Amino acid sequence: MIAFITMGLAPSPTAPPTPVTITLVGGLFNASGGIETEGTYNMSPVEVKGSTFHCTNNFVASDGSGTFTALSVYQAGTLRGTWHIVDATGSFANLRGNGSLVMYAGGETWEGKIF
Repeated sequence: MIAFITMGLAPSPTAPPTPVTITLVGGLFNASGGIETEGTYNMSPVEVKGSTFHCTNNFVASDGSGTFTALSVYQAGTLRGTWHIVDATGSFANLRGNGSLVMYAGGETWEGKIF
């Protein structure tokens, strides 16, 4: 798998929000739009609060260029929720973003904006 970031850098905190789609399937992710990268992810820990699941998602670019962490929250009944990036390293160091997510059998699709 080859990973790269558009223009070689993560968007700066002063850049206008840019659409992004992140697909998660079987421990692998693919991001397209505002960032173009792929790699591995894990979801740990998962906290259950009533019918709401709170998850910490750790992403590692396959080319070793950096990592980012996002928190996600979804409703068990609808399998829909939200996500936001809370930490990043390497070429993702200034990466921030948020959006909505949909879970389905075998994976998730996240859509939103990065900045």
